[in-house]
Amino acid sequence: MNTLPSPSRKTLAWTIDAMRQDVRRYSRDAPLLVVLLRSIYLHPALVGILYYRIGHWLWLNRRNPLVLLAFLCYLACYPLVRMYSGLELLPQTTIGPGLQVLHLGPTVIHYQAIIGSNVTLLHGVTIGVSVIGISNVGAPRIGDNVAIGAGAAILGAITIGDNVTIGANAVVTRSVPADTTVVGIPARPVFARQPVEL
Repeated sequence: MNTLPSPSRKTLAWTIDAMRQDVRRYSRDAPLLVVLLRSIYLHPALVGILYYRIGHWLWLNRRNPLVLLAFLCYLACYPLVRMYSGLELLPQTTIGPGLQVLHLGPTVIHYQAIIGSNVTLLHGVTIGVSVIGISNVGAPRIGDNVAIGAGAAILGAITIGDNVTIGANAVVTRSVPADTTVVGIPARPVFARQPVEL
C-alpha cells in the first residue's frame, strides 16, 4: 500500500495535479476542459471530487487568515455541492489522486477514512465507522487501485489492500489482503492470488 504525502507536502501544485488525475479517470483522450464541462452534466460526482480537492487544500492551510476566509466560504457552499454531486466528502478526508465515482447516488466517505490512488466507487457506497452514532472509533484505510461496487459498505478500522475488488452490496467489516475479490454479506473472498481467511 503506497503512502500518501504528509499534509505538509500537499502543496497547491500537488492538489492541481491530483485534480488533473481525477478528471483523467473520466476520459483519457478528450481535452481536460471538454471532460470537465461534459462531466458537469454526465458525472456530477466529479464536481464533488474537485470541490473536495480545493477544500482539502484550504483545510490544510487554514492557519493563514485569507485561506481561513476562503475556507469559510467553501463550507457555506458545501451543502449545495453535496446535494448536486450526491457525494458526502468532507475536506478533512485523506484521498490520493485519481478518485472516480461513477453514477449519481448517495455516496458517503467518513472524514477519518484514508483512501489511496486510482480508487473507483459506484453509487451508494458507504465508507465509514462500524458503530452508529460514534464518529471517532476508526474508519477504513483503502489501498491503491481498488474498485468498490454499488451499494457496498466498508465499515470500521480495517485495511483494504491494493488491487482489491469489492462486489455490489457487499458488507466488509474485516481487513482484505491485496489482490483479492470479495462479495456477499458478510464479505467473503471469491478470488485471491493466495489463500485468504476472513
